[in-house]
Amino acid sequence: MLIAWVDARDKDPNVAQAGRLAAMYWMGRANSIISDKDIASRFSAKAHAMDNIDVRADAERCDAEVTAQATRVQQSGQALMEEAAKQPPPPK
Repeated sequence: MLIAWVDARDKDPNVAQAGRLAAMYWMGRANSIISDKDIASRFSAKAHAMDNIDVRADAERCDAEVTAQATRVQQSGQALMEEAAKQPPPPK
């Protein structure tokens, strides 16, 4: 989530948009295990403990996970649209 927040502030609008979407994904994951009152301190501690190697490795791992989840969302959406197209139209 730390890397996503940095990307969300990038000057390149494509990088910034990807960062915002990734930040929302990771915030959703974090909300399920970290209370609102602890989230800032937990992420601050993590940020101070990271070095450049950690950042690169985490960025690659996180990018792969977000990409995989985005693919799942697209596939699910496509399947739902195909199923909906099979249904008869509602009566008028």
